[in-house]
Amino acid sequence: MEPSAKMAAAQKPTSMLVFRKYIRRVADPDNPSRERLDASDIVSRTCYEEWCKERDYAGNELLAAKTYQRALTGHLSATDGRLPFTPEEEEAVLAVVRVKKVWCVCVCARPVHVAR
Repeated sequence: MEPSAKMAAAQKPTSMLVFRKYIRRVADPDNPSRERLDASDIVSRTCYEEWCKERDYAGNELLAAKTYQRALTGHLSATDGRLPFTPEEEEAVLAVVRVKKVWCVCVCARPVHVAR
């Protein structure tokens, strides 16, 4: 294995790589011959746990949840030099985070509101 390949394998996946794994193409319910993106899994426990897996938040679940929230909103607004979602991805993610339902990461005694 080349040194650059070893280095890439040793690096943790970026937030964007993890988020993009949970955006999928599905049939459009209004027009089954077309596809659209579905980002509903971005606020899933599985996505959150995969995102946390390579990050060191042992014993500090509150910080992990807040950092996850900042990473997601940072990519949506392209702040802090973060890579933005494509317009199609952004539309799908915004449809999820704008839902009036509160999604909580209930990993500690007090739930942390990640999306409202």
